[in-house]
Amino acid sequence: MTTAKVSTDSKQIASSAAGTCPVAPAQSSSLRSEWRKLLWGLLVFAAFFALPLGWGRFDRSIYEALALARWYAQEHVLLCLVPAFFIVSAIAVFVSQTTVMRYLGPAVPKPVAYGVALHFAGLNGAVFSRERRRGGRSSAGHASLKAV
Repeated sequence: MTTAKVSTDSKQIASSAAGTCPVAPAQSSSLRSEWRKLLWGLLVFAAFFALPLGWGRFDRSIYEALALARWYAQEHVLLCLVPAFFIVSAIAVFVSQTTVMRYLGPAVPKPVAYGVALHFAGLNGAVFSRERRRGGRSSAGHASLKAV
C-alpha cells in the first residue's frame, strides 16, 4: 500500500512541476455541473428580463393562454375525465380479472381480442364524448378567442 501512495505522490509532484494542477475526475464533473446550473439560471433570468410586458399583443396572448387553460380545466377535466375515472373504477370493481383475461388474454385469438377491444373503445368513446352530445364546442370556437 505504501508503494501506491508513493507513486501517486510522485505523479502529483510531477504534474505540479509541469505547471498543471491535478484535478480529480469527480471534481471536474462536479465543477462542470455547477457551471451548467449557473448557465441555465442566467438563461432563465435573461428570458424573464426580456419579456415584453406592457405590449398589448403579448399581454393578450398571455391572457388567452390562461383563459384556454381554464376552459380546458373546466370543460374537459371536470366534465370528461372525472366521470371517466368513476366509470373505470366501477368497471374494475364489478368485472373480474378472469373475465377480462378470458377475452383479452394471451391465449385468445387476435381477431376476437381486437373485436372486444374495439367494442369497448367505441363504447367508451360514446359514453365519454360529452363534447359531441353538447354541440361540439372546440377551442377554436371559444368565446374569448373570437374577440381577438
